[in-house]
Amino acid sequence: MTENAVSLILTRDDYELLKKYISSRLDTISGEHAVAAQLHAEIQNAQVVENADETPADLIRLYSNVKVEEERTGRKMQFQLVLPGEADIKKEKLSVFAPLGIALMGYRKGQKIKWRMPAGEKTFKVIDVS
Repeated sequence: MTENAVSLILTRDDYELLKKYISSRLDTISGEHAVAAQLHAEIQNAQVVENADETPADLIRLYSNVKVEEERTGRKMQFQLVLPGEADIKKEKLSVFAPLGIALMGYRKGQKIKWRMPAGEKTFKVIDVS
């Protein structure tokens, strides 16, 4: 849920990837069900762009390099969003299906995102995207 009521922008490929994740998790009893339901609510009103070249340069997408700050603690994190098989937190590669990866997809530099994480609701500010 974005704090500054700006709609998400997703490329068609990223939108389809997230929809596939949602459909595989909504029918399960796993702990990921709540994340999938939250994501489903988020992307309902997303603006879907067919051509990735038509998206803003600071849009968080698959393979974006992202720097965020957790609002309450001031902790800064930097990583690249990747597919699950490529994830390696030691190399700053975060799975797009990790709770934080899911939360950030479709947002832009300067935006704040409130998201229910395993440790409770957190607010993140996007510091930089490349």
